[in-house]
Amino acid sequence: MSNVPLLQGGREKPFLFTLRHLFLMTIVLAVPIMLAVSCQAQASAKSITVWTYDSFVSEWGPGGKIAKLYKEKTGTDVSFVSKGDGGALLAALLSEGKKAQADVVIGLDNNLASKALSSGLFSSANPKNLASVDKNLIIDEKNRLIPYDYGTFAIIWDSKTSITPPKSLEDLTHPEYRKSLILMDPRTSTPGLGFLAWTEAVYKDAWQDYWTR
Repeated sequence: MSNVPLLQGGREKPFLFTLRHLFLMTIVLAVPIMLAVSCQAQASAKSITVWTYDSFVSEWGPGGKIAKLYKEKTGTDVSFVSKGDGGALLAALLSEGKKAQADVVIGLDNNLASKALSSGLFSSANPKNLASVDKNLIIDEKNRLIPYDYGTFAIIWDSKTSITPPKSLEDLTHPEYRKSLILMDPRTSTPGLGFLAWTEAVYKDAWQDYWTR
C-alpha cells in the first residue's frame, strides 16, 4: 500500500480537552508532542481518567508509555479509557454530560470543536508550555481545547492493482474509481468527517454536486 496525497490538501487537528483537573493538563499535553515537559500534580490527585480514541491506547499507540512516564514523574496513576473514534468519543461525552467519569479528553478535532464547546462541559486551562504551541493551530482563545498534533489527509492507494492512483479529488469522480474507494462514515468517524469537510473546502457551494458525481 502507498500513500498518495491528493493535490488539494486537507488538514485535521486533534485537540485535547480538559474537564475537571486543570492542573493535570500540562504533562498530558506535552507528552504527545516532545515528552519533554513535566509538571507536579496536586497531592490529592491519586489518579486521572482520560477518555480517548482507540488507536491512542492500542499496542502501537502512546497511551501506555504516557501513563508510565506520568506515574514516574508525579506518582499519579493514569487510566486511559477508549471510547471508539472521535465521533463516538464526543457522543459518549454528550450522553453522559456532567456525569462523565473523565478528567481529560484526548482525540476531538477541529471539525468537532464547535459542537463540543457548545456543550458547556469543558473548562479553560493555562498549561506552562502553551507558548510552544503553534498559534496558527489554536482556535479556542479560552483554552478549553488545546492542539497537540495535526495531520494531513491522504488517499491510500493499493499499488498492487492496475488502477492509476488519483491525483486530485476530481479524479475520484471518474468511472475507473467507481466502487473502488472505501470511506469512513462522517456521522461517526472523525477522519470521515474531515474528508467531507475537505471536499466542502475545495468545492465550496458545489460540494454536494461533487458527491453526487
